[in-house]
Amino acid sequence: MKWDAMNNAKRTKNLIEMYSEDLAANLAKEDDISEVTIFWEVPYHLEGQNKAKFTYKRKGENMIIG
Repeated sequence: MKWDAMNNAKRTKNLIEMYSEDLAANLAKEDDISEVTIFWEVPYHLEGQNKAKFTYKRKGENMIIG
């Protein structure tokens, strides 16, 4: 994913959390998916230390952060 603006670190964190939750929620609609791991890289923040990882596990019909 790519966006036009170079957001500050807090805004970037909020955006990738929001997109991760949305993606996990949509994937939860698929019965055969039990876990989702999402990696993000933000090249303009902290070169070399710019990756984020979100893992979600199925709980009933939903995905929860695990």
